[in-house]
Amino acid sequence: MNCTLNLNLKINEYNGSEANKDKQVKIGNISTGEYVNKKAITMLLNETLKGKETELATANTLIADLKKATNGNEDLQAKISGYENRYYQSTGAAFEETRLKSAVKVALLSAKSCRCGIILHSS
Repeated sequence: MNCTLNLNLKINEYNGSEANKDKQVKIGNISTGEYVNKKAITMLLNETLKGKETELATANTLIADLKKATNGNEDLQAKISGYENRYYQSTGAAFEETRLKSAVKVALLSAKSCRCGIILHSS
């Protein structure tokens, strides 16, 4: 999925929430002189990170519960550990990538870079 489409989907999801009806995010075409409000994009990025942190915490709780429930069954313990390792390899990397990209975007916006999307997309 391309970056613009993904961003538009996230913005539409955010704007569609009843809790956000008074704080809508809008994106303008910077070639026409419009800009993305730094506060709005930072808020959206932070909510994305919070969602990933919640997802990770839920998974960690589930893994801990499964380990407790299978105490004494070495075969199931080994399977759970295997799933845990695969989960951390796949989602941990995605979480860190999201965290890094968000931090870079916030830094670029703070530095008043008008090309942060291009810079991030090309890296």
